[in-house]
Amino acid sequence: PLLLFDVSLQLSFASVIGMVALAGALGPRGRSRATGLAGRVGLWLWRFGAATVAATAATAPLVTHHFGEIAPAAPLGNLALVPLVEMVVVPCGLLGAALGAVTPWLGQWPLQVAMLATRAALWIAGIFGGHAPVWLCRMPNPWETGALTAGLLLALGAAARSASGRRIRLWGALGLVALASISLATRECARRRSADLRVTFLDVGQGDAAVVQAPGGRTAVIDGGGAYDGSFDPGQRVVEPFLRRRGVTSVDLVALSHPHPDHLNGLQWIVQRFPVAALWTSGDDGKNPAYARLLATARQRGARLDPPAATNWRATAIEPLGPWLDGRIAAPPGMTVNDASLVLRIDYAGRAVLFPGDLEADGEGELVGRATTGQSVHADILKVPHHGSRTSSSAELLDAVQPSLAVASLGWQNRFRFPSPEVVARYAARHVRWLRTDVSGAVTVTIRPDGQIAIQCERGCY
Repeated sequence: PLLLFDVSLQLSFASVIGMVALAGALGPRGRSRATGLAGRVGLWLWRFGAATVAATAATAPLVTHHFGEIAPAAPLGNLALVPLVEMVVVPCGLLGAALGAVTPWLGQWPLQVAMLATRAALWIAGIFGGHAPVWLCRMPNPWETGALTAGLLLALGAAARSASGRRIRLWGALGLVALASISLATRECARRRSADLRVTFLDVGQGDAAVVQAPGGRTAVIDGGGAYDGSFDPGQRVVEPFLRRRGVTSVDLVALSHPHPDHLNGLQWIVQRFPVAALWTSGDDGKNPAYARLLATARQRGARLDPPAATNWRATAIEPLGPWLDGRIAAPPGMTVNDASLVLRIDYAGRAVLFPGDLEADGEGELVGRATTGQSVHADILKVPHHGSRTSSSAELLDAVQPSLAVASLGWQNRFRFPSPEVVARYAARHVRWLRTDVSGAVTVTIRPDGQIAIQCERGCY
């Protein structure tokens, strides 16, 4: 039964339903015949094009629901790829496998043909992926997806050559699409008019990623997670889907605490896929080539690379607290990459959230020292530094910050064995509530205009 929630199965069912319902009505008459090679090819293309359009219309709302994008060139891509795969790759692959089970040397020839055809298909798909337009959009909810699907199918049914009740179908399609559009617009207005500050610590495995949604619709992404071997891109698989589902189509600020892969790698995808107004870093490249690629992508996409500075989004204040060099945010020479983390404090309605990156003891000592310059390091919510490493979350830092809630971003049974038991004990000794993303999933903290704090966890706040 859980396969009903599988995206591939849903798309397969929707495409077949679309073809059964509409391909015949959109294509040539059932027993239409053509003379000559050109006529037969044209008739085949007509039938195939009708099936492709019907399948695309039926699956488009599901694609936007799951992926937040529309590919208008998909029917054209299917015209190029489907015949190649179904008429060459599949039959040659099956034939080669069958012959190879009997005589390996005989089976290799059909398999070689299938391999060449597969490479050609991947090449064609790469061309479409690199050059065909993709419209990024907000993800509709299940009700909106159902209404859009039914509306598109009714519209195609009304456009069919022999459609009966064309006017009823057309008005039904317009009504369903209008209702879904009104629902989408209402949710977008509610997001932009929300008076709450919402901070979500995402579950990206062993790494950091957080999304800050400020009143007025402003959005910041602080770190993007990332696998050390590049095997999993949380920017693509976690951060972008979260943003799309929340209705975010552009990002006002992307902040990188420091250029370690578990913080940086996921941001490359975000900068590529979203219009980003500004990118903040500490300026430390950490000798990581991916850092230069991130900056290059940001420049190409039109993001500002200004040095981090105190910023106000209406009633929300974002203040960089370090590292400092000559009165500006920059990494002092000789400081470790972790201790040179860009530290951000977000203040709203008399409450504060502190993002200290992967600071260790030396960096935490410098952060605490900012109090002597008049900068406050107190925060109600603390993102646990360095995933709960024993070299971080010093008593000095916890006494200065005095958080009521600490959120640790962790990978399940991670190889570093974070968090350290002695670190957990420090928080417990100060009666600080402790949540971890590997147990609770994404943790969302909502700060209301009156300063009240609400906490929600994807898998329960344990």
